[in-house]
Amino acid sequence: MATITLRPCTEADEPFLFEVYASSRDRELAAVPWPAGVKVNFLRGQYELQKRHYRTAFANALFAVVEHDGVPIGRFYGWHGLEHSVLIEITLLPPWRGQGIGGELVARFVEEAGQRVTLHVEESNPARRLYERFGFQPTGESNGPHIKMARG
Repeated sequence: MATITLRPCTEADEPFLFEVYASSRDRELAAVPWPAGVKVNFLRGQYELQKRHYRTAFANALFAVVEHDGVPIGRFYGWHGLEHSVLIEITLLPPWRGQGIGGELVARFVEEAGQRVTLHVEESNPARRLYERFGFQPTGESNGPHIKMARG
C-alpha cells in the first residue's frame, strides 16, 4: 500500500511548488492567446503573490510537500488557530488527482483540527464536491470567484 506523507517545504522545493501551482492554472490559461513565455511570467508573478499572501496571512501554517512513497506529488497548506482551523490549499499534480489522495489529506486535517474548519474554493472547482462529502457547507461568504465553506 502506498504511503502519503507531508514534509515541510524548503527553498529547494520552490521549482516543484511553482510547477504544482502552474498545473492548477492550465485550464484557465489554455483559453488565453498569450505566447508561452508570457504565460510563464504571468504564472511566476501570480505564484509569488499567492505565496506572499499565504505566508503573511497564515504565518504559522504548515506549508508542506505531499509525497507518495517519497516522491513529491503536490502541496498541502493548513493552519490551526485557537478557535478554528483553515484548510488553505491542497493541490496535486494532474496524474495524482482523482485517486483519493485529496480525501485522505482532508480527513487527516479535519481529524487533527478537532474544531471548526474553513476553506475557500472556486465554485466550479471539482474539489468542492470532495469538501461537501466531508461535511463542508457554503457559509454565504465569497471572495471573488471563491466561496467560503465551513465544517463544524
